[in-house]
Amino acid sequence: MSTQAIGAAAAGTAILGGGGATIAYAAGAFDPTTYFYKANEDSEFKNTKEYIGDKPDQVKAWLIDNTKEKTYKGNLKTKLESGMDLRGIRDKPSTERINKLSTPNTLAQEEAKDIYDYTKEWCEFKKGLAYDKEKNNDDFENFKTVCFVNKIPKATQ
Repeated sequence: MSTQAIGAAAAGTAILGGGGATIAYAAGAFDPTTYFYKANEDSEFKNTKEYIGDKPDQVKAWLIDNTKEKTYKGNLKTKLESGMDLRGIRDKPSTERINKLSTPNTLAQEEAKDIYDYTKEWCEFKKGLAYDKEKNNDDFENFKTVCFVNKIPKATQ
């Protein structure tokens, strides 16, 4: 890391108040090589998407309501079925719960929490990974698909 980058990080920490900036820095928010940073810099994401870890209550409510975010839930179901393993860290939600992501099914609060918590944990694990455009980026595309949702309009929060 360059001396300028370290100085900028230190200044940002002083201005923002140590805790939040330090956590964001450690999570890769300011590292231009991480999945999280690259996804946030994507022009289609900048003003339209937000990280699921920042909106736990809203995302869990969407998972329960079978009329909301159908595309996201369909994509999440597909990704959970085909991968997204946290091998040895945590068990994936049951197939029965994953299948309830399809309309017209409805998840109970406990089921939505289980799916959200697993997905968030997967996203937290992946967001600090190094992005390499030369390699196969299926994993990065999965990250963008399941770790970001449409921004919630202020009136509906």
